[in-house]
Amino acid sequence: MLIRHLFFFAILAQEKHFGRAARVCNVSQPTLSSAIQKLEKDLDVQLIERGQSFRGLTDDGEKVLAWGKRLLENYDRLRADLRESSSGTATGSANSKAESRSPGHSRQSAIQIYAAGSLSNVLSAVAASFFEMTGIPVSVQHGPIGPLRERIETGDRPDLFLSADLANSSRLTDLGLARPPIVFARNAMCALVRRDANVTRNNLIDKILNPDVHIGAVTPAKGLSGDYTWNVFRRVEQFKPGAFAVLDSKTRKFNGSPLMQAAEIKRDAIAQSINDGTIDVCFGYLTGMRKRADGLENVELIELPTAVSVVPEYTMAPLVGSRPAALSFALFILSPSSQAIFSKFGFTPVTTPAATPQ
Repeated sequence: MLIRHLFFFAILAQEKHFGRAARVCNVSQPTLSSAIQKLEKDLDVQLIERGQSFRGLTDDGEKVLAWGKRLLENYDRLRADLRESSSGTATGSANSKAESRSPGHSRQSAIQIYAAGSLSNVLSAVAASFFEMTGIPVSVQHGPIGPLRERIETGDRPDLFLSADLANSSRLTDLGLARPPIVFARNAMCALVRRDANVTRNNLIDKILNPDVHIGAVTPAKGLSGDYTWNVFRRVEQFKPGAFAVLDSKTRKFNGSPLMQAAEIKRDAIAQSINDGTIDVCFGYLTGMRKRADGLENVELIELPTAVSVVPEYTMAPLVGSRPAALSFALFILSPSSQAIFSKFGFTPVTTPAATPQ
């Protein structure tokens, strides 16, 4: 069994789509499929429920995924430790001085990041690419960004703070805890709709105001996608006076998490509600809704009308006192190679290389 095969399997479980997983891994789809088949042969179990498309993991696949993630994490730590050991005799003195300038951090310690949950999948790929290039591990804690920010305010000190908005990052800057934030990616809001609801981009506003059409979204203040959804409702109010109160009262509010790589679609409350017809339209991030759409039938993604659309902007703020390695990772996020990874995951990159002169 090769570590590479485990890595490919973990990415496939994350993406739930052979084509996208192959693009993330920078291999052809046949190469990815062959690696998964070899892993199944080595372990003598079926890992994937196969059909015309990816259907999910088998029970054995779930077990292998859990163990595989731990093995990959330990493998990354081993590589980092070996790299440090191989260079220790030549650079021991310099490293000791560096450690004395950065109290609390050992040579092997990972860059610590607090990040919005909607970044979980893409940051795993970016961190893996950064580690491959530098040998520096990255540890990311994901969750609702408000509580993560509050933990920093009460004493936690990660190296970087990555938010799905500007306000939370700016607050840390205003408190003197972080450097000014930088926008590094954008998302889009969209609607996941049942096809039998006959919702289109052109009739979306009228449809969601129809009492017979049931809508859902993440609870505002419980997740930034919910906050962005309610901003969409406020924009609808500008065209349809009284609409905000209607939408606010009729929307089913979910405590849904965008951390979908750890849970199958069948256990996702939003996807389940769309699938069983409890709701007809659900608003959310394009990146998260696309994964749900891939796992469901009779649904489609609808782009929001320009007049009511909002654009989630992702910002990063280095904490005051963060290590040089963390600043290197921040710059790496803005590099063309990382921005290409963000694009693969459905985000809109904010940096593109200049056109080559003819």
